[in-house]
Amino acid sequence: MESLERHWAVVFQGNALLSGQTVGLNVGLPLREVQDLDESTVRKKVQDVLRAVALDLDKDLALTTDQLSGGMAKRVAIARALALDPILLLYDEPTTGLDPQVAEKIQDLIGSVHRGKTASGFARTTLIITHDKDMLFRLQPRVSMLDAGRIVFDGTYENFGRSDSPAIRPYFDLIPKLQQRVGGSAGARSSESADV
Repeated sequence: MESLERHWAVVFQGNALLSGQTVGLNVGLPLREVQDLDESTVRKKVQDVLRAVALDLDKDLALTTDQLSGGMAKRVAIARALALDPILLLYDEPTTGLDPQVAEKIQDLIGSVHRGKTASGFARTTLIITHDKDMLFRLQPRVSMLDAGRIVFDGTYENFGRSDSPAIRPYFDLIPKLQQRVGGSAGARSSESADV
């Protein structure tokens, strides 16, 4: 079990950052607790992953979680997962609550992380739980869709988008309407979100 813990990481929907703690502590804690690394190695890995998610070391490392915008908090959560250099990376609704511009940047970051390899040279496996139709369009992954606890589709994004299945069509037909309804309130909040 211990060796398994070292090869996977999760980016939670609500980020699951330690409240009131700094960015540096949030990213470095799993390196200390799970991988038992020395402080100089932790410091270097924290700096590397914060750069990888486009955070500014001089400005952002010492910020506390209550000082982060939604987009910054999501990037810190991704950096924390990346610090473990996982072979398997799990995302739970990674773009929920983000404005469209920030969501696009997070989607691009997820795609580039997936295409990268671990330090040991292993290809990464990425599993994303999402309702974000735009993310599926941008990343075009293999798609598995669940309905009533059963897999109703498993295949390419292209075939998913062309399907006329009564379980799949409502996803494409209703999601844009839901996004428009939410868009009014999301637009009002967009000034709170910093660039990703």
